[in-house]
Amino acid sequence: MKRKFLYESFEDIVSLYPKNTALTETNGDTSYRDLNEFANQLGNLMTDIAISSEDAVGVLLPSGKELLGSLLACFKTGATYVPLSNSFSLSRMEQAVSETGMKVLITDDSSWEAFKSLKLSHSFTHVLVFKASGSSLLGDLGLGDLDLITLDQSSLEVYEVNEAGEYKETNLDINNYSKENLSIEYAVDNSSYIFYSSGTTGKSKAIVGSQKGIAHYVNWHKETFNFTTETRVSQIASVTFDASLKDILTSLTSGSCLCIPSEKTKQNMVLLGSWLAEEKVTVLQTVPSLFRLLTNNLKEQNIALTDIEEVVLAGEKLYGRDVALWRSIEGHSARMSNLYGLTETTVLKSCYHIPETELESGTVLPVGKAIRNTLIAIINGDEICNEEEIGEVYIKSPFITKGYLDAELTKNLFVQNPLVTDREDLVCKTGDIGRYDAEGNLEILGRIDDQIKLHGVRVELDGIRSALLNLENIGQVELIVHNDNTVDSLLCYYSGTEYDKSELRETLGKTLDRNSIPDYFMYLEEFPLTLNGKVDKRALPKPSELLKGSNYEAPKGAVEESLSAIWAALLSIPQTSIGRNDSFFDLGGSSLKAIQLISRVYKQHEVQLSIGEIFNHATLKEQSALIANSKGDTTYNSIPKIAEQDDYALSHAQRRLWVLDQLQEDFTAYSRPISYDIQGALNIAAFTEAFTKLIERHESLRTIFILKDSEPRQVIQSVEDIDFSIPITDVSDAENTEEAIATVLDTLAASAYDLSSGPLFRVELLKVATNHHRLLFSIHHIISDEWSMQVLVGDLITYYNNSVQETTTRITPLPIQYKDYAAWQLKELSEGELATAREYWLSKLSGDLPVLDMPSDYVRPPVQTYNGAQSYVAFSTEVSHAFRDYLKEEESTLFIGLTTLVKALLYRYSGQEDIIVEHL
Repeated sequence: MKRKFLYESFEDIVSLYPKNTALTETNGDTSYRDLNEFANQLGNLMTDIAISSEDAVGVLLPSGKELLGSLLACFKTGATYVPLSNSFSLSRMEQAVSETGMKVLITDDSSWEAFKSLKLSHSFTHVLVFKASGSSLLGDLGLGDLDLITLDQSSLEVYEVNEAGEYKETNLDINNYSKENLSIEYAVDNSSYIFYSSGTTGKSKAIVGSQKGIAHYVNWHKETFNFTTETRVSQIASVTFDASLKDILTSLTSGSCLCIPSEKTKQNMVLLGSWLAEEKVTVLQTVPSLFRLLTNNLKEQNIALTDIEEVVLAGEKLYGRDVALWRSIEGHSARMSNLYGLTETTVLKSCYHIPETELESGTVLPVGKAIRNTLIAIINGDEICNEEEIGEVYIKSPFITKGYLDAELTKNLFVQNPLVTDREDLVCKTGDIGRYDAEGNLEILGRIDDQIKLHGVRVELDGIRSALLNLENIGQVELIVHNDNTVDSLLCYYSGTEYDKSELRETLGKTLDRNSIPDYFMYLEEFPLTLNGKVDKRALPKPSELLKGSNYEAPKGAVEESLSAIWAALLSIPQTSIGRNDSFFDLGGSSLKAIQLISRVYKQHEVQLSIGEIFNHATLKEQSALIANSKGDTTYNSIPKIAEQDDYALSHAQRRLWVLDQLQEDFTAYSRPISYDIQGALNIAAFTEAFTKLIERHESLRTIFILKDSEPRQVIQSVEDIDFSIPITDVSDAENTEEAIATVLDTLAASAYDLSSGPLFRVELLKVATNHHRLLFSIHHIISDEWSMQVLVGDLITYYNNSVQETTTRITPLPIQYKDYAAWQLKELSEGELATAREYWLSKLSGDLPVLDMPSDYVRPPVQTYNGAQSYVAFSTEVSHAFRDYLKEEESTLFIGLTTLVKALLYRYSGQEDIIVEHL
């Protein structure tokens, strides 16, 4: 027998599987028994402070144990769950608190910051704070008659505050509240939750769900997608969207494990892909726009999500190319589904299981057929539409929501069925335009009104337009959605008085939510018109036509240059148009593009930014400063400096290269020289002195490798032991200078190193002409990589300039050397956080690894010699540009693209599908 209420289904699961993990998050795992007891104690506390059926309870918490316990406590007591977010605009937050008659706010001390400036209603009588620190929050209140309850693990502090702001402390012990299930009766039609969506006047619409409505949907969902005690469900959706209930309640009423990533992981597609694999998530539920970003990163990361069994997508248009890309990476093992519904209709009301057949790239996929106890009709006027005929979408079900808090708005939502005239028959008028295809699947084509879906969130263009026109001296406003094949952007064109873009964005943020603020603002003195006097939307400037502003200042330094390149790629604008004072959002950045930015910064700089940091530090120079200040700040333990010894352990990378060197005499595969062009007068003495200081600074340049007790060890030589000089070869008289340089390079490249006898680098200067030299720098890969070379050359230039210019640019002493890193790595791999990664790769690479077996004219030697030749291939400009454009569309890199070409070529010759390619 199905239970009437979801909390009863949850309690049934608790009795069956008390020790099973209900949720896993950054802070650890929580069992079903512990979560239930926590919710029961919180529910009894709420009852004790006079919270009763349908009282509104605000929950301002991130997803986690506290939020889940609060949600369950609301359902157990019959209270109405109202999730809030710091991303709400000030007006929406105030609206939610006042119009719901909210009696209680459950929050934590970090989220409390969002409430400091609010003028809360006196119906708001209690604040429950999960306290992470010992600081008092009473000074922040000033709320009249109010109890502030601070929850700190198993204790409560209750402060009774009078109108004068005076208070007395009352001690309560949460352990005095029962852990047993509550027995509170209320009707199935009772309100269960309130979610907010955008409104046409800028005022948000409060949508009220019922207990029976959400129970009906959850029961259908978990049965349709086969939720069991073995299921692991991702919880990625924001808790202020009803999609979060789909994640949370289906999991908790099935005995499944709800997997909750950190906020930073949700915002970083690189981390999210790895997290999905590590957590062995079996059900991935998200919106297509985020799914698109994730899939592109999975392609680049080459991550196999082999545990995924169901991919559940909903919220906006899903294209055939999205499905094809996923299947090209992850295969066909997971069933993929596309769902449709409105928050007003209780989460989702139709489902389409995507077939295994090949899909056209640009096809918008249907959203399928109505779920049980639901009818979806396409009506034109007062007539039902046939197949392929276009009309408005109407939904009928006894399990849709109760409508809006605003009764007048509800009348426009639930209307008389146009097909029925002899009795009252209310249906939900969705405002969506659609049709049924030949197979009876619903297709959503757009909106009748001025509402759009942006990044999976419904946005009322009228509300945005109204907010803009309410500003002083704003004339005409046009809003247009622009698609760049990856992300939709909202463009705003306006006339009247020109506003500073940052100020305009900040002003709108007081009345509009972050998701509703346009991505681009473009001021026009006048709008282009068609012959009949309407705005010529095709003639409006595109985002790519943005020009440098009057305060343009070119990027400074390597970090700003690197970040401007990332911006240019994300925003599809020339890098040369980006100045250090420009705002990411003024140039077209959106919340979704900010997520892409976070991922790309993480890949390139290994620095984890947050959405909040991107919004609060929007300019190029501010974000660059964040990156520069965060360099080296990783989640790993800091690397300690080890004591001086005669010899030291090797890192794993060094051991690999050492073994390869031992397998073959005259091994030269890892010592290719690099050439640097030097223009201008060169002071040879100062240059030599600079190199000597470089050798003194970097121990790796003085490192050799010996065999001690059958174990390779690295030895750091003294500066005096290094036999170093810079030979100079004059090639200025050569018939072909470049050929002469190439000959010297080849000779240098063919010269092997003896790892037991240093130095393991060679330097040679070629005089090309007067005031023109070429520096050849050969260094063995065992003591340097590409990043190290950039550091070495940077230090060399500083030392040289200090010498010839008699300046004193200070070079900060190195806190650690490579030997310290090697020791740290070995420790981490054996007992630290990297031990998990080590076990993963040992498992991943266990067994017989594929060996490339290409047809050859001669018998291969038993030991690889690495004496292969090099073949240079030059792509034409046309092919090169086309290939780069393709990679840009696919959000892939040149490195990934070329690696794919190499693997495709090797597949063609060998016929092997599993090919391991090493990259230097």
